[in-house]
Amino acid sequence: MLANSFLRRKDSGTSIKRETGLVLFKQKKSLNVVLTSSAVTLVLLAGCVDEYRDTKYSTAISHKAVDAEPIALKPNTPPVANAGEDQLVRVGEVVTLDASKSTDPDHDLLTFTWEQTSGPVVEIVNANTLAPSFIAPPSKEPLTFALTVDDGRDASKIDSVNISIANRTPFAHAGRTIIAKHGSKVSLDGSSSIDPDNDELNYQWTQVFGQKVELEDSTSISPSFTMPDTSGYLIFALTVSDATDQSIADTVAVKVSNTPPIAKIKPATDNYIAGKRVQLDGTESYDADGDPLSFQWSQILGTPVMLQNAKSATPEFIAPNRPDHLVFELSVNDGEFSSHPVSQVVSIKTEIKSFEPSPNATKAGKVDVDSGLTPVKKNKAMLKVK
Repeated sequence: MLANSFLRRKDSGTSIKRETGLVLFKQKKSLNVVLTSSAVTLVLLAGCVDEYRDTKYSTAISHKAVDAEPIALKPNTPPVANAGEDQLVRVGEVVTLDASKSTDPDHDLLTFTWEQTSGPVVEIVNANTLAPSFIAPPSKEPLTFALTVDDGRDASKIDSVNISIANRTPFAHAGRTIIAKHGSKVSLDGSSSIDPDNDELNYQWTQVFGQKVELEDSTSISPSFTMPDTSGYLIFALTVSDATDQSIADTVAVKVSNTPPIAKIKPATDNYIAGKRVQLDGTESYDADGDPLSFQWSQILGTPVMLQNAKSATPEFIAPNRPDHLVFELSVNDGEFSSHPVSQVVSIKTEIKSFEPSPNATKAGKVDVDSGLTPVKKNKAMLKVK
């Protein structure tokens, strides 16, 4: 046998295995002994044991006494599993478990075993490694995983880690723009709001713009109100919440149903005199919804003139100094819609002067129109007015 080997008394023919309670002894001095018979003393390799002994021991090899003294070897210490910190993750996220803080006091090589013990079942990738992974499922219940580590002789106690799935924020949808008549009942609609986790939703409606109205049941999915006698828009905001989070607000506009306005021009007199001021008149234009009107006049035919206050109901211009037919067009707008254009013809004529006879002109006689007139020569011709 080799010097400084380790000895234990065993029955002849017994197999030698690594076993609990194995006690090893170191020889006191170097020997060079040859085993020659079916010995009852066997040579063992050094290793760890699970208990200490302090007993003198002697045996014989080939009838020669060998003294031995006990060697105090440290027993195996079970490893300690550490499954890592609890995690909060999002649905669909790749979650990696972490056993890197597991330890073995004897620095033995460790093997890892992970097992899911609660929550919706997931597929663990590389389950028997230091850092297995899985895809986080939708779940309100935490997923729990148990870890044990083994050093080849002993297994650790179980350590567990909890993986919680973060709540997903709901989304508010206040619906499409609503068009309503004065005095009609209007119902808002938040039914398209969603919660990704299918949680029950709470609704909150508030008016953020326009003439104030009273919402009936503002915490319902579909509150209602009476459309006021107003023009323009009313705007309402909706937020929804689950037990944990509140959505971003979504808004919806409610506007009065609008009827396009009607443009009208007052009839013109038969004729207007050249060079005189002329006024157009669109004051009979109207809007069925009572909306205020803006006016737009333009000239589309005739001798161009300069319209004064062309955006008013009653613009003016100076008639040209010759007979003509002028055509003007008017359209009105209620802030949303424009009317169909209408037109009017303005006829311009020259002024005809009339003279009253002199009181002394009692009878007709011959009038000499040449009297006192200077003849006009044109191309050496003499012109006279008769």
